[in-house]
Amino acid sequence: MDNPEAIKMLVQLVSMANKRGAFSVEESAIAFFCISAVVDDPKYDEIKKIINGTLKVDLEDTKKPEETKKQSTPQ
Repeated sequence: MDNPEAIKMLVQLVSMANKRGAFSVEESAIAFFCISAVVDDPKYDEIKKIINGTLKVDLEDTKKPEETKKQSTPQ
């Protein structure tokens, strides 16, 4: 299996897992942006604009669940 084929397979696996509800909304957004960086399809550009405008999400600011727990647990 060559690299492009492996990447295509990973994209398909992530998409299937997402359809099955394996990811939170934030994780789905991250997966979408990663996939859209790899897949050359103009429809992703329009969806990116909608997501950025509607959710106003900065993916760099998303916290991992363990980071949230540490901050909310009094010491």
